[in-house]
Amino acid sequence: MSGLEVGEPIAAYLPAFGGYSEMVAADTRFIRSLRTGAGEADLAEAAGLPCVFPTAFGVLKDAGRLRKGEDVLIHSAAGGVGSAAAQLARELGAARGRAD
Repeated sequence: MSGLEVGEPIAAYLPAFGGYSEMVAADTRFIRSLRTGAGEADLAEAAGLPCVFPTAFGVLKDAGRLRKGEDVLIHSAAGGVGSAAAQLARELGAARGRAD
C-alpha cells in the first residue's frame, strides 16, 4: 500500500472479523492512517471509527435509502453512531437543517 510508513499507526475495518488477532491481512480500501494534519489520533478514539461509521452508513444508505436533497432526522445524534450519521448524511447530500 502506498502512502504509509512501516510502523505507522493505522485503523482497519475488518468486515470478515479477526480483529482480535495479533496480525491480520486487511483490504487496503479499509485502512486509514491515524496521523492527521493536527497530529496523531488517539488510539482509543480511533478504535471506534471502524464500528460507528460503517453502521451509520449502512443505516443511511442501505436501510434508509437516503438520496441527495432528502431530509434526515437522527435521534441521539450526540452518541457515536448518531454523530457519524449526521456527518455522513451531510456528505451524502442530505438537506441542511432549516427553520420553517
